[in-house]
Amino acid sequence: MDLDMDDIFGAYEGEDDEGFNPSRLPDLEDELQPMNDMRRDKVNQGGEERDFTDNAELLAKLKSMKGASKHTTKRSLPKLDAARLTGERGIAVLPKVFEHVYLKGRNNEAEDLKVIMHTLQHWGHRLFPKMPFDEVLERVERLGARKEVKISSDGRNNSEVASRIAQAKTNFQKMKTVLTNKNISIRTRRRALECYIEPILMYGCEAWTISKQTQKKLEATEMWFIRRMLRISWTAKKTNDTVLEEAHTTRLLISKIRKRQATFFGHVMRREKLENLVTTGMLEGKRSRGKQREKLIEGLTDWLKAGKSLEAIEAIKDRKKWRTMIANAVKQGT
Repeated sequence: MDLDMDDIFGAYEGEDDEGFNPSRLPDLEDELQPMNDMRRDKVNQGGEERDFTDNAELLAKLKSMKGASKHTTKRSLPKLDAARLTGERGIAVLPKVFEHVYLKGRNNEAEDLKVIMHTLQHWGHRLFPKMPFDEVLERVERLGARKEVKISSDGRNNSEVASRIAQAKTNFQKMKTVLTNKNISIRTRRRALECYIEPILMYGCEAWTISKQTQKKLEATEMWFIRRMLRISWTAKKTNDTVLEEAHTTRLLISKIRKRQATFFGHVMRREKLENLVTTGMLEGKRSRGKQREKLIEGLTDWLKAGKSLEAIEAIKDRKKWRTMIANAVKQGT
C-alpha cells in the first residue's frame, strides 16, 4: 500500500522540535480504531483477503481523521446575567459572606486584603464556576454601568461624573418651563433646582475623588444651570462673577459635595469595619512612576485645612470636633 506521507504530515512541515506542540498529536488508540475497522473490511470471502486498490479512499479517510484530531469544541461563556449577579447568591450575599471572615485589623492590612480577595474569588467561583475571576469582575463592572452608579475596575470616577452631569442636564431640560420661568422668583427656582436636579447630579458623590479636572467640570455644570435659569446666552459675554451676582448666589456645589463626603467618611472611619480597612489599607508592591493619584482623604484634608491626613483621621474620632471642622469649611466656601 503506497501512502503519501507528505499529504498526511504536511501540516507539521517547517516546525522545529522545540516549537512542535505535542498536544496536537492524536491519541494512538483512537486513530488506530478506524484502521482496524478497515482491516476487518479486507477479510476474505472464501478464505482470501480483499486488497484495497484505490488508495485515494484511504487517504481521504486519513486526512479526515487528521482534521478531526485538530477540531476542538469551544464552550461559550455564560452571558451577562443580571438576575444571577443581583440574586440571593450574587452581590446581595456578600455582607453575609464577610460576617464569617476574621480580619486582624491595624498593622495587618496586607494580610487582611489577601483574605478579602480570597473570599471574593471563592464567591465568584461559586457564582460562575467556569469563569475566571477577572471576567467576573468585568461582568460586575458592565452590570454597574447599566445601573445607577457606574463601577470602574481602575478606581476612577470620570465616567460616573460624566454620566451624572448628563442625567442632571437632561432632567433640567424636562423642567425647563419651570426653572427658566421669569414669572417665578430666582430664589424659588434655585430651591427647585436644589430639590429636583442637584440630587441627581450628586448621587453617589460620597465616593468620588475630585481632581482639579473633575472640579472644573462640576463648576461649569453649576454655571450652566444658573445661566439657563437667568436666560443668559453665551453671546452676552458676561463673566461668571456677574452671573452669580444677578442670581444672588455663590458657587455652592463643590462645598455641598465635600460636606457629604466628609460626613460619610467620618461614619466609615469611626465604624472600623470592612469599609475602614479598604479605605486605609496598604497593598504590597512599588509605587508607579510619576505623580501619584489623589486619594479621598487627601482631598478632604485640603478642603478642611486639617494639616496632614493623620491629623484629620485623629479628629474624626471626636464627633463634635469633626462636625465643627466641616461647618467651618462650609462657611469659608472653599
